[in-house]
Amino acid sequence: MSSLQRRQLAPADADAVAALFVSAFGDARRMDGDEIREWFDNQALQPENLVVLEHDGDVVGYFDVWHEGETADVDLAAPGFWDEGLDHAEEHVRELGAGRARVFFVEGHELGDLVTARGYRKVRSSWTMEIELGVEAPAAPVVPDGIELRVYRHPDDEQRVYELVMDSFADHWGFHAIPIEDWREFNTKNRFFDPDLWLVLECIGLCLVT
Repeated sequence: MSSLQRRQLAPADADAVAALFVSAFGDARRMDGDEIREWFDNQALQPENLVVLEHDGDVVGYFDVWHEGETADVDLAAPGFWDEGLDHAEEHVRELGAGRARVFFVEGHELGDLVTARGYRKVRSSWTMEIELGVEAPAAPVVPDGIELRVYRHPDDEQRVYELVMDSFADHWGFHAIPIEDWREFNTKNRFFDPDLWLVLECIGLCLVT
């Protein structure tokens, strides 16, 4: 029997849960309490799928589940309680009626060995690429004639950008189209959204995100 108690995430848990991710994954999953508090205003998230794990009254683990069809994606942070955390997450997935669970982990992390031992298999990898920019600004891009490179205009461009993103990723692995309302929650309603940092290429009314 598990020593952990499962309950729904509450706003008061935000700082503790953020600390769990940093403790578990370091710079690969660095976040703060404000990011987690933002989740409570995100209409695309199901509160019952944001779950805290407690041990003797202390928050020692967290997982959330994104459920689509037969598959549920699990994001878990439970340093020191990984196996019990997985037990609870898998039970939650079964309660949702999903037949398959997928778990994210950072390459080389102990969680990778734990899920492999439980029968999980590697199906996909994501990579983060970076470059040192130096002190001088890069050369201005060369834009072909007939195409305009400009700053995104909100909310005028929102519908066209959303439609283009859905169309561009339609052939992507595991893609599921989402309503614009859900896309908006993670993009234009995100606390870091700054339209001045979004650029579009426009040609004959076609909007392309860069």
